[in-house]
Amino acid sequence: MSAGGVRLLGVELLTQNLIEEGIPLCLVAMDYDDWGKGTRIARSLRALAQYGGAAKSELPQLREIEKDLSKSRPSTQQKSRLELVRNVIRKIEGAKKAPELRPM
Repeated sequence: MSAGGVRLLGVELLTQNLIEEGIPLCLVAMDYDDWGKGTRIARSLRALAQYGGAAKSELPQLREIEKDLSKSRPSTQQKSRLELVRNVIRKIEGAKKAPELRPM
């Protein structure tokens, strides 16, 4: 339950340093089907968006998440999450070039 915050801090640290292995971890840490997903979804997506065009490999999974979220009951919070996913998809798709990544 409380380990989510530690995982997110790790993902954010990888993102700040543009570590290549952090890209897939952004979506793994999101764990959008589990309890406490509110902040995890937003923080994970914000971290992924920082990778810009380098995160194009995650677009299929983001589209699946978008589809799943759009099927859920339309609460204000759910609409906000869905819009955030769509914004990240647009940012990644619209990126002209990818930042230079470093391997771990």
